[in-house]
Amino acid sequence: MPKKDPQRIARKLRLGHLRAHVLVCTGGDCGSRRQQKDALKEARRQVKELGLDRGDGRVVCTGVDCLKICHGGPIAVVWPDGTFYRDATPGNLRRIVREHVGEGRVVEELCIARPEG
Repeated sequence: MPKKDPQRIARKLRLGHLRAHVLVCTGGDCGSRRQQKDALKEARRQVKELGLDRGDGRVVCTGVDCLKICHGGPIAVVWPDGTFYRDATPGNLRRIVREHVGEGRVVEELCIARPEG
């Protein structure tokens, strides 16, 4: 089988044109697997509902194995700005996607870390 070129795949997916990438812990110990999977599903649903899933400047949501903060989860992070959130339950992720990603306002009461400077 021929080796695939990751840069070619990234160009095809237009990853350089993303508005945001929401990463949700779906494999760590920060929350139950059910809650983690439901949170990811809700984040994707909210992105689609808000129309943020299309064209350049779109938003994608991905489940990741662990975000290294193994308490207070599910944990989520919004890239490229690097803001981490605790209690990223389905309801809270709905807010995070709508307010942070959609409107540009950090959800302060759920934020646990952001880049300094």
